[in-house]
Parts: sequence; C-alpha cells; structure tokens
Amino acid sequence: MNRYLIIFITLVTVNAYAQVTTVDSLEADYLNWYNKSPELDKVCGTAVDRAYETILKDKKPQKEIIVAVIDGGVDVRHEDLKGQVWINKDEIPDNGIDDDKNGYIDDINGWNFIGNSKGEHLNIENLEVTRIYRDYKAKYDLKTAKDITKEDKADFEMYTAAKVEYESYVVKYGEIIERYTNSILEIEKANKALKAFLQQDSISMDDIKGIESEDSLIHGYKKLLSSGTNLAYLEGAIDYYKVFTEGYLNLDLNARSNVIGDNLTDMKDAFYGNGDVKGPNADHGSMVSGIIGAVRNNGMGVNGIATGVKIMALRSIPYGDEYDKDVALSIRYAVDNGADIINMSFGKGYSPMESEVYAAIKYAESKGVLMIAASGNEGQDVDVKTHYPTPYSEKGNHVSTWLTVGANSKDFEAKMTANFSNYGAKKVHIFAPGVKVISISPDDNYDMMNGTSFSCPVVTGVAALVWSYYPKLSARDLREIIMESSVMYKNMKVNLPGSFDDGKVPSVKFGELSESGGVVNAYYALQMAEKRRVEGK
Repeated sequence: MNRYLIIFITLVTVNAYAQVTTVDSLEADYLNWYNKSPELDKVCGTAVDRAYETILKDKKPQKEIIVAVIDGGVDVRHEDLKGQVWINKDEIPDNGIDDDKNGYIDDINGWNFIGNSKGEHLNIENLEVTRIYRDYKAKYDLKTAKDITKEDKADFEMYTAAKVEYESYVVKYGEIIERYTNSILEIEKANKALKAFLQQDSISMDDIKGIESEDSLIHGYKKLLSSGTNLAYLEGAIDYYKVFTEGYLNLDLNARSNVIGDNLTDMKDAFYGNGDVKGPNADHGSMVSGIIGAVRNNGMGVNGIATGVKIMALRSIPYGDEYDKDVALSIRYAVDNGADIINMSFGKGYSPMESEVYAAIKYAESKGVLMIAASGNEGQDVDVKTHYPTPYSEKGNHVSTWLTVGANSKDFEAKMTANFSNYGAKKVHIFAPGVKVISISPDDNYDMMNGTSFSCPVVTGVAALVWSYYPKLSARDLREIIMESSVMYKNMKVNLPGSFDDGKVPSVKFGELSESGGVVNAYYALQMAEKRRVEGK
C-alpha cells in the first residue's frame, strides 16, 4: 500500500487535521533529533551534528551532489530550501521552448510526470490493487488455475491476490466510515436529549458535567459527550476515509486518462507532463527534501543533513499508488540530467510493469547513481512479500548501487523499531530515524510525520554528505561505507514491527531485521571514507 495511507493513518489521532505553521508548535524534543548522536545525546540518531562539529569543522564540500527526489511534489521556493534546489542551467525559464533538447519544456527544477501541458495535475489516484482488479476482472473473474494458460499464469496470480486485497479494503474502509457516521448520529442524539433534559437551546461542557439523573439513558448520553469526542473530528475523519472509497478504491475513477492521456504501456510515449514540480500535494516531497538538504543553522526551522546538495524535484507520486511508467521515466530523467543520488520514498505491493522499472534501475546503476528507497510502512517482512520498486529482478539478479531503509525511533531497546516499518534480513539493508521527524511543509510551513518515507532521506542525506566531501568514491564504495559504518545493534532485543494490537509484542534481535543490523551514522561513515582516502582505496 502506498506510503501516504499509512503515514496519515498514523497521524490522524496525533494531528487531528490541524494545520502546523511553525516548528514552535511542534514537539520540541523531536526537533532535529535525527541529527543527534547515540553516544553524546543518548538518542538513536545519525551523529550528523557531531560530524559537522568535529570531522568537517573548517572544511568545505568538494563537490555539489545532485539528489533527485521522486515524490508527490516539492515546494522548491520554501524559505528553508533557499539555494538548495537544482537549476537546469541549459533551460531558459518560461519561454515555452525545450532549450536543452532533452524533450521536456521549461524543466527548470525537474519535471512533473503527473501533470499536463494545460497545467492540470493528477492528484487522487487508485491503488494498484484497484487498477489490477479493474483491468483483469473481465478476463479472469470466475476462472480457476486450471483454466489458465502458462502465458497468463503470472497475471492470473497477481489478479487473484489483488482481488482479495481490494475486497478486504472495501469492507474495511466502508466499516470505518459507517462507524464514524453512527458515532456522529449518537452525538447529535445525545445533544438533543440533554438539551431537552435541561430545557436549554444550547449546552456547554460544564452543563453536561453538572447533570444529575438516575435515568440510565441520560447518564449514558452524559458519559458520551463528556468523553471529549467532537463532531468536527469525526466529520474530518469521514472526509479523510472517503478519499479511500471515492478515490483509492473507486473502480470508475480513471483519473490518469482524463489528465495525462498518454499510452500507459508505451515507454516511448515519454514526453508528457509539465514543469510545475510543486503541484497540489507537495507536503510529502517537501518533508523528504527538507530532511536531505534544508539550510542548516539559518534560524528558520530545521537543519537538513547535507549542505552541499541540490534537490532535483520529480513529481511522479499521486495520493494513491504511483504508475510504474512514471517511476521508470523519472529514474531515467534523473540519470540523464546529472543526478548522483535518487531518493524514492514511495512504494506498493504490486508492479505490473516491473520489468520497465527494473530496466531503469539497471540504467541508473550503469551510470554510477546511488538509489535509496523506503522499505514501506506495512509492518511486513519484505523478504517474504515484495515491496516495489525493488532492486531484485524476477530472475534473481540484483542492483549493486541500492539501499532499502527501515525506520527506527529515537529510543533504544524494545521501542527502537517503528511498529509500522517493513523489515527483512536480506532485502532491507539499514535502518534510520523515521518516527516523529520534523521537516518543512509547503508555503514556508513545518510539520512532523512518521514513516520509512522519512528514514529514507536520512540515509540519502548522509550519503550525499559523505559524497560531497569524498567525491572520488564510487556509488558502490559509498553504499559499502554506509552499510559498514552503521552503528550495530545486532543483539539488541526490540519489538517486532507490525505488532499493532494491544497484546504481547513479539521480541526479536535487531540484527534479524536488516542486512547490516545497524542504524546509519554520518560520523563513522566520514571516518571510514577518510581512512579509505588515506589508504588509497
């Protein structure tokens, strides 16, 4: 499932739909915590501040690292990204001409693959399971494995799994909306009954708490309204979950054909979109970009990890699930336009055009580009259930310049793992801070969110930081350094992610959840890079 779903579900009880404007309105203990040191600050951070204060003191980056952020949009004009955004110097802004002849007109700061030449945007989209269910239903519904040819076996199995998942979502979110709707009706009934009991046109909380009655019904209504549950919250929750039923799960949506109008299966039909990299949903991508490269120590908000970076914004991820074609083209655009690192804070459980995405990933590898991806937020073992995009091909081959990232909290021991984080002893490579991470949000605002979406740019930021000071490293070298320099907690007993119920949470060794068994650490990564330089490696 797409990262937006999990992240905002997590936040629904925390933020209650509130608009955040400044860092002062957020939890002070979590401001820039991902930059802090395990040894010095006693939090499970990345020691970025320690690196700047010691190893990098009085030093300047040797190379400007271009980081492509494939996401839902980036507010490239945010106050805390000033000077940190990639500019296509071969393109003249707003002249309607493809000056650099790369096929994309006015791609000044990147490209929007989910928009059109009229300035319209794809915003709410189906989940991939919805698209698969809709597209294959006529062909495979009511069929059994015995009816399927060898050539159709893979598609049939994908459809069968997607159908089960889709139908479960329809039931789940329908029940949620029904439950909240019934709660609203009960509150309205309680308000009406208590007004009649008190013989008042309006009632306050003090009025409610002062009610004395032996009538069990009145007592029940008093208890309900005294609980603090309010109509505004419930109505907001219903509106939120209607996005699922009316958008993500809506078989009749067909949003892409109405906005983009491309041939979805033709990779050569590549030159669609527009240059508006912000779009209507830049909250997620802005958060990601701020973690990587927000200006440090400017007194405005947050401290990004890497000073010597330029953010290339590639808008390809709507609310819902991304299209494989857009992802593949975004990767190729990033590579062809000079990106050193690609950050991919998105993902899903199905990939109908997996081969095209993998081909793009292999292309990036061949050009020496480091790719860093979120592991996903389903609390699942991705060694068992694949999370896409993946560096592993159907034939078992894998890409050598790729890191998949899980999420940890600021705590040690049991609560160190984020309960939502995906994991995998083979296919998740490293962990990084991803719980209560504060970063920028559109229009000079700030916000706090949870997700592997935000642990991913932490690793990206550390990688960019190291590479900017040691530019002679290859992408493979850099990946190796990031892995080997991580702070190892292999034998530490932690909660197994995915344990969302109130029962006993299973305990596992942290080393069983990723290949490295560690958390990314900038200080040690820079030390290792310097050692390799001295040794001539």
